[in-house]
Amino acid sequence: MKKSNEVIAKIGEYTIVYKPVGILSQPAKNEEESVLSALQAKNKRDFFLCNRIDRPVSGMLVLSDSPKGQQRFAQASSQKIYYAITHKSVNVEEVDTIKVYLRKDGRKNKALVKLQAEHGYKAAKLDYRLVHELDNYFLMRIEIDKGRFHQIRALMAHVGCPIKGDVKYGARRANKDRSIHLHNNQIIIPDLNINETVLPDETDTLWAKCTKYF
Repeated sequence: MKKSNEVIAKIGEYTIVYKPVGILSQPAKNEEESVLSALQAKNKRDFFLCNRIDRPVSGMLVLSDSPKGQQRFAQASSQKIYYAITHKSVNVEEVDTIKVYLRKDGRKNKALVKLQAEHGYKAAKLDYRLVHELDNYFLMRIEIDKGRFHQIRALMAHVGCPIKGDVKYGARRANKDRSIHLHNNQIIIPDLNINETVLPDETDTLWAKCTKYF
């Protein structure tokens, strides 16, 4: 089983680490421990977070040695590839691009979806492909470039395929560990020589059945 802050790669000024479910990417207002704060404490120096993953999601975090590196990461063209285990829908296409508009509802801590542009809503897009069918679920490969708040979670629910365990967006029941079955598997940034992958926790029986299709 992978551990929080396990280093996947060191590429120039960038450190890529594994974030398991249940851990914050960066400290919250209550100063709860996070991957960022733990890594800084261990190395006794600052790091600068380049991407974020929701608490119930696993995958890769990229951290820079400097604010300038953080800025270069934000400005570079990138591919971020996720895998999700979702509820089935008879109406979903096997391959599709979803384009909608999102707004964060701070009171509910949830992304709201609109099909047309409205004030306060920002354009959001993802590409998905159904790569495997389980007895009760789909395994989806999902690609995004720039992320919005709860983008994947909201858009997959929008097409009738909420992510397993994600009751906020329509899943039938929560996972026992409060995770959701969404994993950031790969980040590709040619300009920064970043192309790394990491598998999810295969002690999870559903992920163990799926990783051979990644």
